[in-house]
Amino acid sequence: MDGTLYAPWYFWDPTNPDFGKLKPFVPQPNNVRDFYRTGVTFNTNAAFSKAGDDYNLRVSYTNIDRTGITPNSDQKRNNVSVNGELKLTKKLTASANVNFSQINSFNIPSEDYGKQTIGSFSQWFHRDVEIDKLKNYRRADGTFTSWNISGPDDLTPHYWDNPYTEVYENTSKSNSNRVYGNLTLSYQFTKDISASFIARQDLLTRDASAQVGSGTINPDSYTQNQYTYKENNYVGNVSYSHNFKDLSVKAGVYAESRQDRYTYLSGATVGGLAIPDLYTLSNSANAATSFSYNALSRVNSYYGYTSFGYKDFLYLDFNARNDRSSTLPVNHNSYWYGGLSGSFVFTELMPKNDILTFGKLRLSAAKLGSDAPIYSTYPTYNLSTTPHGNDAVQTVPNTLPNANLTPSLSTSYEIGTELHFIKDRVKFDFNYYTRTTKDQILSLPVNGTTGYSTVVINAGSIRNNGIEISLGGTPIKSKDFTWNADFNVSFNRNKIVSLYPGVTNVKVTPDGLAGYGPGGVQSAGAQSFGFVGSPSFGINGYLNQSYGQIIGSGFARDGKGNIIIGADGLPVRQDNVNLGSMLPSYTGGFTNSFNYKNVVLAFSLDFQKGGKFVSVTQQNLNGSGLGIETIGNNAKGNPVRNPVAEGGGTLVAGVHADGTPNTTYVETRTLYEQSYSQIWEKWTYDASYVKLREVSIGYSFPKKMLGRLPFQTAYFGITTQNPWMIYSKVKGVDPSQLQTSFYEGGQLPNTRNLGFNIKVTF
Repeated sequence: MDGTLYAPWYFWDPTNPDFGKLKPFVPQPNNVRDFYRTGVTFNTNAAFSKAGDDYNLRVSYTNIDRTGITPNSDQKRNNVSVNGELKLTKKLTASANVNFSQINSFNIPSEDYGKQTIGSFSQWFHRDVEIDKLKNYRRADGTFTSWNISGPDDLTPHYWDNPYTEVYENTSKSNSNRVYGNLTLSYQFTKDISASFIARQDLLTRDASAQVGSGTINPDSYTQNQYTYKENNYVGNVSYSHNFKDLSVKAGVYAESRQDRYTYLSGATVGGLAIPDLYTLSNSANAATSFSYNALSRVNSYYGYTSFGYKDFLYLDFNARNDRSSTLPVNHNSYWYGGLSGSFVFTELMPKNDILTFGKLRLSAAKLGSDAPIYSTYPTYNLSTTPHGNDAVQTVPNTLPNANLTPSLSTSYEIGTELHFIKDRVKFDFNYYTRTTKDQILSLPVNGTTGYSTVVINAGSIRNNGIEISLGGTPIKSKDFTWNADFNVSFNRNKIVSLYPGVTNVKVTPDGLAGYGPGGVQSAGAQSFGFVGSPSFGINGYLNQSYGQIIGSGFARDGKGNIIIGADGLPVRQDNVNLGSMLPSYTGGFTNSFNYKNVVLAFSLDFQKGGKFVSVTQQNLNGSGLGIETIGNNAKGNPVRNPVAEGGGTLVAGVHADGTPNTTYVETRTLYEQSYSQIWEKWTYDASYVKLREVSIGYSFPKKMLGRLPFQTAYFGITTQNPWMIYSKVKGVDPSQLQTSFYEGGQLPNTRNLGFNIKVTF
C-alpha cells in the first residue's frame, strides 16, 4: 500500500458524497478495532436479611445490564433469591429457597468462519477499507452498501455484507425465564434420629427468534423457537448420628424420584419472505417448516451412606446407590454403584510440633453409573410436514436404536495426602487417580445399505490416570501485612483400552452431542471441519492410543521427516495424517493476594502446556493474502509477492522424491491460495499459553472514616479481567477460548474488562 490513487467501492456509488473520487491506497490500521465499541456492564445487588429465635429470612436482588462490544448488542439480567427457615415446633422445621432468573439477550454475536462480521474481519476484510464510510449502510432507496461490491455496474454485495448491515438487519433475540427452588420439612425425632422431605422444581422457558434482513446478500428469512424444561425432584430421607465416646457414627437412607420433561417447538420460513421486512412465520413465501419435540424421562433412586470416625484421626465412609432409569431397556434399567473412602490424620498420633502441623492420608474407590440418552432404545419416527395425499408421512431415523443397551459404568481409585507445615504457613496437597469407563454408549457408523448411518451400542473402555498437585500458604504474615499464595497443576493421561469388536477407530464429538437439558437446547458439538470439495480434519479415538487425536491432511514426508516437494515446487499433500492430540500435557494456575492494613491486591494467572488446535482463521487469513507471512523478502532479497520470473516467489524447504533439495520457487499466491489451503498441518498450532486472568485492588474503609454515615462497612475495588496474554504460540488467537475443543474458525475479539466495585452494608 504505497499511496497510489485508486477507486474504492464508493467511487462507483452515485449516492455516496465521494462518488467519482479517487483516494490513496493506504492502510487503515484500526478499521476493525474501530467497528467495535467499549462494552459496559452495570451490576447492582441489594440484599436484606432478618433473623429471630425461630426464623431467618434473606432476600436478594441482582440486576446486570450489559452492552456488548459489537454494535447493537446487549443483555439484561434480573435475579431474585428468597431464602427462609421457620421453626414450626420444637421438632419440626420448614425451610424454603426460591430463585427467579430472567435473561433478555439481543443480537449476541457468535464465533464462526461464515459469520458476516468476525468471519469477514479476521479472514477476508481489506486493510484499506475506511470503516466510517460503512456506517451509512442503507441507501435512501432501501438497498444496502458494501465494501465488497460485485462490480462497477453492480453495487450489490458479492460475498460479504456491510458489517453494519449484519448487526442492524440480521438480528436475533432470546428471552429466558427460570424459576427454581426447594421446600424442605425436617423433623427431629430424637437427638440422634431425624427425617426430612425435600421437594425441588426447576422450570425454564426460553423463546428465541432470528432474522436475515430483506435485501441482504442471503435470502431473507425468519426462524422462531420455544423451549421448556421442567424438573420435579422429590427426596425423602432418614438420618442417624451418634457419638459412642471415641467413635462417631453417621448414617442415612434416601429415596428419590426425578422427572425431566422437555418440549421444543420451532418454525422457519422457506423460500424467503412474501412481504419484505415482515418477520413472521406466516409471511413465508412457501409453506413454513415446523418441528416439535416432546420428551419425558424418569429416574427413581434408593441410596444410603454410613460414616465412621474414630478419635478425630481415622475416618471411613461407605455409600451405595441404585438407579432405575426410564431411558434404558426394562431388563437393564436398574443398576448399582457406590464407593468406599477412608482418611487417616496421622499427625494426631504424633507429638505436637511446629514443623508438620497437620498430615492426612486419604484413599477412595468408587463406581459411577450413567444411563442412556433419551429415546436410544426404541425407534422414533419423524413426521414429515409434506403429506402424501391425505396420509401423513413418517421417516425412519438415521440412527438405529438398541433395545439391549446397558448402563455405562466408571470405576475410579484415588490416593492422596494433605500436609501443613510451619503452623499452617505452607500447605501441600497431592492426589493421584485412575478411572476406567466401560460400556460407553456410542453411535458407531454402519453401512448405508442398512438404511441407517449409525447404530447405538455399548462399546469400548477408556482409562484415565492423573495427578493433581497444589502448593500454597502464607509466606509472609505480620501485624499489617499478609501474603497468601496458591499454585496448582494437574496432569492427565488417557488410553482407549478397547472398542467394539472389529473396530479400531471411532470419530468422536468432544464438545458433546445434540440434546435437550436444563440449560436449553444443546447443539451437537463439532466432530470435524472442512470446506466443500476440500480435505477435512476431525477428532478420532484410536484403539490403544489416547483419546482426542486430530486427523487431517498434512505434508507428505520422507523417512527422515523432510517435506516432499513436487516437481512444480509445491509441497505434496498426504491425507489422514495424525496432527497431534487436542489434550494438553498439563494445566494449572497461580493465585496471590497481598493484604496491607485495609488494602488488598490480588492477581491470578493460568497456564496450559501442550495440546493442539487448528486455526481456520489463519488458513483463510493467509489464503486471502492478509496474513503477515505472505509478505517480506525471499532468500534472493526480493519481495515474495513479486512474480517468480522477476526474482520473487517463495522457496518451500524440503526435498524431492529422489532426496535432492528443492530449488524451485513458486508464486506466493499459488502456494497459499491453492496448496497450503489444502494442508491442515500447516495451520495446526501448539495450544500452550500463559495468561494473566485477573488483577484486583480494593480498600475497606475503617469504621472511624465512616463517621456518622449509615454504613456498617464500605468497600471500593477495581478489577480487571484478561489484562494480558503473557505467552501464546500463535498471535491473534487465544487458545483458552477456542470455538471448539480442537479448532477455531473466526474467534471473537478478546476483551479486557475493567470493573469498579462498591459494597456497603447497613
